Amino acid sequence: MIVVGRKQEKPGEPRTLAEVHEWVHARFPPDDALLTEKIRFRRENKRMYERVADIDRGHFHELMAFASFEERRIGELEEMAAEVMRSVGAK
Repeated sequence: MIVVGRKQEKPGEPRTLAEVHEWVHARFPPDDALLTEKIRFRRENKRMYERVADIDRGHFHELMAFASFEERRIGELEEMAAEVMRSVGAK
């Protein structure tokens, strides 16, 4: 592993804003993916945006904005999952 600042990164992981975007788009789940898969995808994206923000300091604010966007999407998806669970439990 390569140590950069306080974070460790694995070889081949994104190191720039552009590389994170490529990484995200290459992993995008299909529209019919389970909510749990979509939540996991968003959580991994959030962690990667935060990790790269410590490396690509010139794009720190943009990367953190994308991490914040992912956090909001996680909340929305978790609420959808909770609603599904409530509706299943109500039957």
